[in-house]
Amino acid sequence: MNIRHYSLIQHSLIVFCLRPTKVKNLDTQSMQVKIIAFGIARDIVGQSSITFDLATGESVGDLKAALAKAYPKLDALASLAIAVNQEYAGNEIHLSPDDEIVLIPPVSGG
Repeated sequence: MNIRHYSLIQHSLIVFCLRPTKVKNLDTQSMQVKIIAFGIARDIVGQSSITFDLATGESVGDLKAALAKAYPKLDALASLAIAVNQEYAGNEIHLSPDDEIVLIPPVSGG
């Protein structure tokens, strides 16, 4: 059964159970995450995908802060959504090296 078939409450519980918790560790280890960028985000970072170093257990919010520091023009965008494993992710979602992370810049159309 596909996880998308669960109700929102059940889905939240499953995601909560599957996401690693952030643990402060004196012996901080790092991880590399691959980030795919679209549209203006791709133009700002200079390529369609980048590999970024983060401390193990970092969250989407931590990634946003690190990206804003490395690429200040990203922080100037009206909005920048981040998807993790094909779902929009809030700042509290913790990342792992095997996650598919996508930068989704503001879009317009008619």
